[in-house]
Amino acid sequence: MTIFFKQPPALKRAILVQMPAWVLFEHYRRWSCHFRSLAEQALFLKNDAEAVGYQKILMVQWALSLETFISHRGPDHLMVLGTQLEKLIERPELSPIERFCGLKLSAAIRGLSLSETIPKEEQFKTRLALKYNQVSSYYDYQYLIQLTFVTGKQYVAAIMNSLFERLCNSEESSNSRKSAARILNYWFSQLDKPEIEKTGTALAKKLELRDKVRTMVDACIDLHDQLSGGNDDLFTLKMKRETDSATLQVLAPILEGATLRDRMTVLVDRFMDNSRSIEERTQTLGTIEIWGLYMDQESLIALLPKLKEKLAETEVEQFPLAILNCLQTWKVSLNNRPAVALKMVQDLAPLLKHSSLLIRKSTVNCLRTWAALLDKKDLEDLSKTIFKHFSDYELGYECVRYFSRFISLLLPIPAEDKNAPIQPSIGQTIIDEVLRKFKAGQLNSHARNESMVFLRIWIKEKPLLLELAHLIIQQLYLASLIDYQEISRCLIVWLPQLDKAEQSEAISNLVLNLKSPNQYARKIVLDCLGTVLPTPDSNGNNPYNIKMIFDSDSSKMVRLAAANCLASWKCSVDLSHYKTRLQQGDVAVREELLQSLAFLGSNLAVEARHELLDYIIQQLDNNSYSVCLAAINCLSAWASSLDIKLELPRVCNAIAIQLNHTNKQVRMTALNFLNNSLSLTDNRINPTIKLDSVESLFLKQMLELSKSIAAHKVEAHDLVLQEIKEAAAQSILS
Repeated sequence: MTIFFKQPPALKRAILVQMPAWVLFEHYRRWSCHFRSLAEQALFLKNDAEAVGYQKILMVQWALSLETFISHRGPDHLMVLGTQLEKLIERPELSPIERFCGLKLSAAIRGLSLSETIPKEEQFKTRLALKYNQVSSYYDYQYLIQLTFVTGKQYVAAIMNSLFERLCNSEESSNSRKSAARILNYWFSQLDKPEIEKTGTALAKKLELRDKVRTMVDACIDLHDQLSGGNDDLFTLKMKRETDSATLQVLAPILEGATLRDRMTVLVDRFMDNSRSIEERTQTLGTIEIWGLYMDQESLIALLPKLKEKLAETEVEQFPLAILNCLQTWKVSLNNRPAVALKMVQDLAPLLKHSSLLIRKSTVNCLRTWAALLDKKDLEDLSKTIFKHFSDYELGYECVRYFSRFISLLLPIPAEDKNAPIQPSIGQTIIDEVLRKFKAGQLNSHARNESMVFLRIWIKEKPLLLELAHLIIQQLYLASLIDYQEISRCLIVWLPQLDKAEQSEAISNLVLNLKSPNQYARKIVLDCLGTVLPTPDSNGNNPYNIKMIFDSDSSKMVRLAAANCLASWKCSVDLSHYKTRLQQGDVAVREELLQSLAFLGSNLAVEARHELLDYIIQQLDNNSYSVCLAAINCLSAWASSLDIKLELPRVCNAIAIQLNHTNKQVRMTALNFLNNSLSLTDNRINPTIKLDSVESLFLKQMLELSKSIAAHKVEAHDLVLQEIKEAAAQSILS
């Protein structure tokens, strides 16, 4: 990766364009701002349908970030902006996803506008009817739902009627019914269970759909494996199964208890039918899991034995895993049935010996869920069983998570007589064994990390704290990405609890790791020094050459940790050093300097910060978007320390200009800054920002993005488009 970043920008983009679009997007959020921007550019340089889909998703993410900024506008601005958006989203060249972006903003605006801006009921119904006739995709449904909620939930029935009719119409296409099913599922997910049952039942009666619903459910359940051959038939059947699965999940709240029980029995039989395909049976299990949440307790309990029969399945691993997921989900419906919980853990315990590691792990997690319903004796018995499997090296992480949740219930209640002998308990045995395994190095990296969380909470004795602190310090060379943060937390908690001499000895050993080749070890040391150790002397100097590390360490992560350490000690810094390098350094140097200033800035003297402010604002105009991003992030870190009347308005105006930046990530970051700063100052700086021009930038950017996407539009296979829409929808709904 280091070699990659040394290449010229054009070559880097050329390399990224060769990568599949899904790779670029999957890793998009994990990368640095600089690399994310390169990936973004690569997506727009690619000319395939997949990349176009991801470009749309990026646009949605950008558009949604406008919502919170809009909340800081006054009624007059909202009405003007709302009117402009209404016109914008009616433009015929916009795609459904672009209309949806505009509608999300319009919904946010209308919710904050004066009540007079809400359309009259008759006008609204006419508009809704016109829109419904244009429905062709998932985003059109989302548009309708948003449009409905904009003007109040009293209009929900109007759209739900149409959706149910379309869902239950077997003449509709699979895609159309599947979209309707997903929207209904999303709508129901916004309500709690009593509201779902009440609303669903009332709606079904009002719309006289109950007979249609039963017919639809039966049609879904009676789907047969009749293939005449050919890929088209396979594809059609797959789409139909997915549609029926989504439909079945949505219709559960509408069915009456007896009907739901009967259909659920058929579904369970369908799953148990070995002649059906693994794919179909797995989809059926997904429906069974959802339906179980709507069943009465007795009916749900009656189903458990039949499903548990498949837990011993050895040929098809996904069946036991899916059933364990079902059982974990249904715990919510059986919260007041401890007897069921006891039977459940007794039936699941043998799976701890299963040959599949995934099933063993899922079993521990499922047991952790149900154990919360057990009384103390049964919990102790189960914990002893789990404890026996703690010797399974691969189960260490799951076991320690289980212990962490219940250890407080497994320890004996302190006796009133302090001289009374301590009663043995499984809780203390667990603590001793976790400690022993940790000290002996018998835990894998994930379990070791989880055990440090456990020990940080439950180990209080000073001799043990000292021993553990020295052990961790001795093994810092083993620190990795998985556990370095928890190591820092442990040392930061434990070191202050030691006596002064013990703490001094521990810190002396700790700082030896500043020369370790392991960058995580060096970062841990700096994090601890900055938090645990007070300013070394009254002159603001330090004995550990932290400034040299800050200037010359090979790891960027370590250099930034050194900056944070210097900031916590309020060490003096050479401002000329920053000024010169901000003006003359290359992109990487400027970016890192701005990141370090984000740490140092709040601890700088007011005069020094004011002196550097102009240099940082200048970086907003840098040709490199990564430097511009770093400058905005630096100013975000400083925002709470800036003078509200003099400095903050100037910064806001400079950043508002970046709303017109060519890079979307810069625009989004600028918006987030303005959101936070306006909130920080209770709108006191509003008069200093030209709101009309800022809002016109919103509309301008939206139009430009629409044109850009339209220019790159490429026809794609229906299935690819559907997957793109669903991926975008998941991004929005999350």
